[in-house]
Amino acid sequence: MSNLGEGSGLLIREAWFESTMGSQIKKGKAMSNTFKTSNDPMKHKTGKPRLGPLTVEQLTRLLETARKKHRAKIQRALDYKLHIQKTITKS
Repeated sequence: MSNLGEGSGLLIREAWFESTMGSQIKKGKAMSNTFKTSNDPMKHKTGKPRLGPLTVEQLTRLLETARKKHRAKIQRALDYKLHIQKTITKS
């Protein structure tokens, strides 16, 4: 049994990974099952919009251009913001 140092073992693993995964990465097959997320701070990792920091005007504009599946959530957030505004103005 040969005594391989840490460095050579690492090189062997890197060479194996490159030989097996390198060709698949170039073909676009390596990580095709993963969910692609954006780094947009205004979206959750699933792609749904974050509505907390938006104003009423921004929510109204977003509601006009939103997809059908996001409209209910946006409308609910808009109704909540309007309710809060009415409560504040009454006080």
